[in-house]
Amino acid sequence: MYSRGTAAIHRAARRACRVAAWLVCAGCTAEPATVPIEQAPAPPRREPTPTPTATTSRDLRLPAAQVPTVAAPVEPAEVAPAEGGPRVVPPGTPPANARAFQRIPVALQDGPPVGGIGASGIHVDKIWLGSAYEREGCTGEGERFSLERHRQVNVCFRVVHSRAEEGAEVLWEKDGAPFRRRPVTIPDLHAYRTRAYLVLRPEYVGQWAARVVSSEGVELGSASFVVVP
Repeated sequence: MYSRGTAAIHRAARRACRVAAWLVCAGCTAEPATVPIEQAPAPPRREPTPTPTATTSRDLRLPAAQVPTVAAPVEPAEVAPAEGGPRVVPPGTPPANARAFQRIPVALQDGPPVGGIGASGIHVDKIWLGSAYEREGCTGEGERFSLERHRQVNVCFRVVHSRAEEGAEVLWEKDGAPFRRRPVTIPDLHAYRTRAYLVLRPEYVGQWAARVVSSEGVELGSASFVVVP
């Protein structure tokens, strides 16, 4: 049998064991203390890059320097013929004759008309006289013809027209009155040089003119001369 002192010791030891066991259980179930952790700063937020979408040519906008410009059509300005040019219309020419005249192509040797314009545009750009006729045209005396020294008067002229054969006439006038007519055929060439001549006689002394006229009577050119004894 134990003594009372021994029993008390045993009871104290059992209480101590129960307290220790309770403390161990409390330590197992208790939540661990939390230690605050310093948080790193959040990175800046980036806006999402918009996805490019297909653009029609109507939506496309170019910088002002790159925008193509379309020039407005410019009407060609009417250029007036140079003074003295080969297609200057003589004053008093009927409009229809003038239009036909200006449709004729211009060659390098062409000159302005020396007289009127015929209905087909036919005209003379050179007329001259000579006491003789050679390959180059009329030569020698050109204004005053002497019965003593000259046999005939030649009138040379260059006709320009629209490459269609047509007729003309050389009209000889003495002292202002018609004296003789001579028909001339102008072949289908752009320009044609030809001549007519008048054989001198004693009764031909006086003032003369040689006139080239179109088939409808338009005077295309003329040259005056005098016949002396």
